[in-house]
Amino acid sequence: MPDNMHVWQIESFGGSEALRLVTIERPVPGAGEILVRIRATSVNPIDYKIRGGHFPPIGEAQLPIVLGRDVAGEVVNDGQGFQHGARVYGMPGFERGSLAEYVVMKPEQLALLPDGIDDATAGAVPLAALTAWQGLFDEGGLKAGERVLILGAPGGVGHFAVQFAKHFGARVFATGRAQDRGFLKDLGVEHMVDTETQSLNEIGGPADLVLDLVGGAAARNSLSMVKPGGRFVSALGVPDGVSSEHFSMARFMARADSGQLAEIAGLIEAGAVKPVIQHRFGFAEAPAAQDAVQQGHSRGKTVIILG
Repeated sequence: MPDNMHVWQIESFGGSEALRLVTIERPVPGAGEILVRIRATSVNPIDYKIRGGHFPPIGEAQLPIVLGRDVAGEVVNDGQGFQHGARVYGMPGFERGSLAEYVVMKPEQLALLPDGIDDATAGAVPLAALTAWQGLFDEGGLKAGERVLILGAPGGVGHFAVQFAKHFGARVFATGRAQDRGFLKDLGVEHMVDTETQSLNEIGGPADLVLDLVGGAAARNSLSMVKPGGRFVSALGVPDGVSSEHFSMARFMARADSGQLAEIAGLIEAGAVKPVIQHRFGFAEAPAAQDAVQQGHSRGKTVIILG
């Protein structure tokens, strides 16, 4: 008899009620793959976008599917540089979600987890931190001394982006809500603009890089803040019908990178970067965890703990 496991999956698109807790066969790792016992994961906006049918690469033909992009846990099998029992964290592909007791992953999707980082903290990190890192440095080319404007800075990706940018010597400006001002200042933001009541011009000059994590009107309005020769980088998409000869514009999607995960873990262990956990839920509360992120004002991450 094969071993089984519990997962949260969707069999049709919809609200959080579409999530179903079911028992399925535990996956078996193939050659070069690693089986991870999941101890913690977290909620990202992509989860409820997929669940609602608003992420075109995943359609009805791919259902049922297990959601979740963050993994913290331990290795079950030996191989590929990861020994049985090793604590790891990382980001699986869309085809293998993390709202599950086990997941099969590839070595390039994982990094060893230092003893000084607990499972809940690690579960909050992979997708959000990789998105922030790659948006700032791989796509945005951010350098020390430059000015970066981060749209949506209080959220899961944004709060990592603020800390990464500050740590590597950039001047950090941000958008948020009035109640986020103290939170963002503590993270390292030089000046925050409440876009409901203030103009982006209040950051006091153009930005070398705008990192867009919100899209919509805020992203479009921010284009006026990019200096000539600067960069606009979005995790959501370049505003429709907009082009510029004076600065570059790019959209990207985060990819798994074991080297970057290892470097990020080192920053967290050293205390240079601190993941902020806003809410903690148990595995049985996964639908409520998704609702908390979708319906609330995110400040940091919402974690799901499997134990």
